Amino acid sequence: MLTTFSRIMPVALLALALPLSGCSQKSTALSDTFSVAAFGPQDIEKSVEDIEALPWASIYAKLDGDAQAFMVLGFAEKRALLTEDTDLKADASAIYQLKWLSANNEMVVTESGRLMKTVGLQNGNLLNSESDAIDPLRLGLHKESTPTFWARTIDWQPGNHFGYTLTSSFENKGIQTLVINEKPIEALYFVETVDVPKLDIQYKNEFWISSQSGRVLSSKQVIAPTLPSIEITILKPFSS
Repeated sequence: MLTTFSRIMPVALLALALPLSGCSQKSTALSDTFSVAAFGPQDIEKSVEDIEALPWASIYAKLDGDAQAFMVLGFAEKRALLTEDTDLKADASAIYQLKWLSANNEMVVTESGRLMKTVGLQNGNLLNSESDAIDPLRLGLHKESTPTFWARTIDWQPGNHFGYTLTSSFENKGIQTLVINEKPIEALYFVETVDVPKLDIQYKNEFWISSQSGRVLSSKQVIAPTLPSIEITILKPFSS
């Protein structure tokens, strides 16, 4: 059983408040953020200074064939998993579902770096993702004790696809260097091979994670078996 509560004011409400806030430097920067956040015709690139100046966590998101977008965190919902496992109970307080928003009300939802849901994307959307087992991304792929096999069910549209089972295996491909906010970062590179038995489809997701914390720094994930992939890079991580 899952329980949730909101931690951050909706970005949309903050945007509505802008006309009342005057012409301060903060409101000007915020207005610029919303004006460029939507998936547009060209890649959005923000300076390190702009990213750090904003009070919210932020990401770059890029759909296959589309431009890179800059998105900000609208909500962080704490998720507590009721379980008899004492270790998991102790860890549950650190789990948040993060909802990233654009100016056009597109939304990308992640949990421990896993894409969980999308809203308002033109090609289609992931509606739901569930599993009876803990996602290896949540447990930390950098740990030797973390299982390298996993299964979940997802729902997506168009096509009214409900209850499709996906099985995953994870493989450590070594260390790669990412450049995030103009800074080179060494990351563990994992490939997740996903099988969809009902459709006889196989595809791959990619994750670059911190070797110290196991936190996902960047990823390329297929939204759903018949939908494109989305690249997500964490620019300013959420801090509870």
